[in-house]
Amino acid sequence: MASPNTKLFSKKLSKTDAKKRLAVPTRSMCSLPSFNGSHAIGIGLVSGTKTWPIQYTISKNGPNRRPSFTSGWTQFVACNGLKCGDGISLYKVGSFLYRVEVEEKPVDASGVLSCFTFPSKAKTRVKPSSPVSGLAGEGGEAAEMRLFANRHGD
Repeated sequence: MASPNTKLFSKKLSKTDAKKRLAVPTRSMCSLPSFNGSHAIGIGLVSGTKTWPIQYTISKNGPNRRPSFTSGWTQFVACNGLKCGDGISLYKVGSFLYRVEVEEKPVDASGVLSCFTFPSKAKTRVKPSSPVSGLAGEGGEAAEMRLFANRHGD
């Protein structure tokens, strides 16, 4: 396991990272919590003064078991205004708590981003929601303790 405030990885967000789930680099798995036979565990991502509960998952089957951040990730992206091409860095804060630093992608002179997507024809609107109540505004050990207690029913 990495020591506190250790940088685990940096990456530029792909279209899938920005819209669905964050593909976690496989080389970073040894610095994240172990699955211990499960395929999903809860962690917390801190950005600024807020903490979001996120599901850290790995595919159940297949030879290439790829880790990713799933449930809660799209809310984190929406609340932090992330988009395709933005850079993020993940740092370890505690056993189940990680800090995200964001580097926005500059728009080139033409005003075009490299990950342009056509507007969706879906008729439903997704409303970005705030972090889970009780975690917003907490940082460090307080947020980690609350996440741990919520996961274990304490």
